[in-house]
Amino acid sequence: MQFIPNYIDCKFHPEHIHYLHPMLENSLKVTYGCIVYQEQVMNIAREVAGYSFGKADELRRAMGKKDAAKMAANKDIFINGKKDEEGNVIIEGAVSRGMPKEIASELFEQITKFAAYAFNKSHATAYSVITYQTAWLKRYYPLCFLAAVLNNRITNADEVKNYVNYLNTINIKVLQPDINKSKTKFSIEGENLRFGLMAIKNVGEAAVDAIIAERNANGDFTDLEDLLNRVSGVNINKRMIESMIKGGVFDCFGKTRATLMASYEQIMDTIARDKKNSEGGQMSLFDALIDDDFVKFKYPDIPEYTEINKLMLEKEVLGMYVTGHPLNSYRQELSKFGFNTSMLVVEADETSDDDDDQGYQKAAYDKSFDGKRIKLGGIINSVERKFTKRGDSMGVGVVEDLYGQIQYVLYSRSFEQYRDMLKENAIVVMEGTLVVRDDEMPKINVFAVHPLEKQEVVEVKPVATYEGKTLRLTVHGAKNEIMSLVKEARNIISSNKGRSRVFFVFDWGTAETPEKAEIGDALLADLKTVLGRANVEVTE
Repeated sequence: MQFIPNYIDCKFHPEHIHYLHPMLENSLKVTYGCIVYQEQVMNIAREVAGYSFGKADELRRAMGKKDAAKMAANKDIFINGKKDEEGNVIIEGAVSRGMPKEIASELFEQITKFAAYAFNKSHATAYSVITYQTAWLKRYYPLCFLAAVLNNRITNADEVKNYVNYLNTINIKVLQPDINKSKTKFSIEGENLRFGLMAIKNVGEAAVDAIIAERNANGDFTDLEDLLNRVSGVNINKRMIESMIKGGVFDCFGKTRATLMASYEQIMDTIARDKKNSEGGQMSLFDALIDDDFVKFKYPDIPEYTEINKLMLEKEVLGMYVTGHPLNSYRQELSKFGFNTSMLVVEADETSDDDDDQGYQKAAYDKSFDGKRIKLGGIINSVERKFTKRGDSMGVGVVEDLYGQIQYVLYSRSFEQYRDMLKENAIVVMEGTLVVRDDEMPKINVFAVHPLEKQEVVEVKPVATYEGKTLRLTVHGAKNEIMSLVKEARNIISSNKGRSRVFFVFDWGTAETPEKAEIGDALLADLKTVLGRANVEVTE
């Protein structure tokens, strides 16, 4: 990716093309002196370093799998060559073939950087065509394109939620599911998209297709009883109807969701009983003469759920809030924090060979946020109490803002101080340090939790720091215990990055860590919990 500016420059200014060594021209002249394809690396390995076709392909596989260990092992072989146990030359190496060692080393570093985003030529060509096609569709037919993207991920609630959040940022509204307007999947409605019925938890595609076929043939449904009567022969169960009520599918009938929740089982039981009696020939002459309006179900008049409870039930089956959000009334306050979860997501990680449980590529996150102190306003989705190796309590869970969700961690001192605030569905402000690393979901190491108040942002007092001072951590015990304590302490330090030097003091000597810390009360408290109060010291 980092070679793209150079590629563009050399394409339009051929005089800028530069080869580290003349031996590279044969492999790179078609791409303006830049490494673009894995095949070029294979050719360079053969022509510059004397690799065989088989060994060059092993190097390609190491690139494709992002295998850092194998790439590092290949560096010395690429530069200096390799001999067998009897001294016979297996691979000559670049130096033996006339390339200066410094240039060979620099060339392999370029190859290593290229390996971070490397594809073979056939893949890259096909991928570029698809990229152009999808970019064109997104630019000129955004509704059609994004509806197709959502439908491609319709069974993955997290992916659907991410794209719905994106649609909100470009002023495309996703309308709530509606029994008289929704289709099986997401569909275009005016300048908006309509939520597909199949995207609702516990709702099957075959049942939805039957409902829509009945609607198309005989018109809109007038109420829940009308729907259930008209599709009584379809395999529709109570769990499905309950999920559709929670998701707001029947809001168009003008009844509260609480009313429908109190009514649907009775309606379904009555219809099932009447159908059974009819099929068994048990309907009397009196039953046949009764006016339909007389036996029409009388809905109770039940007030709607509270807004927060209605939205929680909605999220339970849709995977997101659609008709509103518990934080909507806090937008003004949230905007003042300067951070939200959408800022972490860069893009789907196309370079990763790892997919999620349903085969979709995982998101890539902006690692420049690692170590930054932030304040995040959100609603707590989950809370779990865990224990450190020393037996101390800590809190972990997930907090959600208007744009997404993120994991949080409170170490023992912070957890004990704020545990009463950690309740599911509590709307809070969390202050802490972001941890954004490879192969991990982002999280916040939290050191303060406060209720989020309307009309004002709760100001958290700055944590005291110790500029220019040094942190000394004393560790005693058996070797295994020392290694465990050091690892735990370094994890805490990594979440509080700063400029202060950190030293571990052992019985046999002192060692400085590569990490530097921003020393503050929260950091000291967490380290004292792990190492013991007497073993954490701040010095000049």
